[in-house]
Amino acid sequence: MNTTYDPITNTFVLDIGTDSILPQLVWVITDRCPNDCPFCFQPKTGIDFNVNNLPEAIHMFNKLGVQKIDISGGEPLSFSDISLICETLKSSGIHITLTTNGVGPEDKKQWLSENGKLFSRVMFSINGFDEASHDTLCTVPGTFAQTLNAIESLSSANYSKVRINTVITKILLPIKNQEKLLTVIKKLEPEEWCLIQPHPENKKSTFEFHDITSSEFAEVSYKLKARMQTMNTKVLIRTIDNYRGYWVLYPNGIIRKHVDSPQDVVEHSFQIQELPTLINSIIGTVWLPNQENDL
Repeated sequence: MNTTYDPITNTFVLDIGTDSILPQLVWVITDRCPNDCPFCFQPKTGIDFNVNNLPEAIHMFNKLGVQKIDISGGEPLSFSDISLICETLKSSGIHITLTTNGVGPEDKKQWLSENGKLFSRVMFSINGFDEASHDTLCTVPGTFAQTLNAIESLSSANYSKVRINTVITKILLPIKNQEKLLTVIKKLEPEEWCLIQPHPENKKSTFEFHDITSSEFAEVSYKLKARMQTMNTKVLIRTIDNYRGYWVLYPNGIIRKHVDSPQDVVEHSFQIQELPTLINSIIGTVWLPNQENDL
């Protein structure tokens, strides 16, 4: 694929001099997380990536022409070797972003505040309109405060490439709650704000209590985007359709093509002996971010 990743805009641009089989992927380095959000589609099996396999993973990334990786979870800050993974990827010439709730051990939160420069974007999840609503969704008191503290720590370190990810659920259907959320976002002044439709993959028994229709998502997201037009924050909208066609590497060493249905079905072992088969599966399936909806 003739594209090159631009870390400034976090998008891919046409470049006939570059040919990548898999320009980007999401890497779930751990599926452990202290939170239990009802719309999270990552099962918790207690598995971490085995860092002994890091050299082989880097080799695979190079063979596939991976240019950008989103470090995800679970909660990546709960992974003890997150610094090793991120620094190794960066030194290997691979750009990285991070998706986090900003929760975890104090040393990892401190590491993030001191190393924001490693990431093209640091993406924080804020799904409620205040402390009570956010912490109720996350199921852990104090999550909202930790997230805000992590954002503030990066800001104090002069790091500005922050995105807020917000999953639009039933609690944001009332206008008054949308107004409260807008107050939070405008105060934070992130570079980007991504509004996300709930995804049914591996859905929990409580998912239906929070899910909304596509028309409800469209109405709320476009209202919120319109209200942000006077701000410098760029608003992105991600529907379920946007999940189709990007690839996710899981901590158990399995890579899957993400789809917009309740279950991913195309998967491979992420090992060098599987490379030819994996390449055949990837070709023609990759979805790349653009200015309006990216990872």
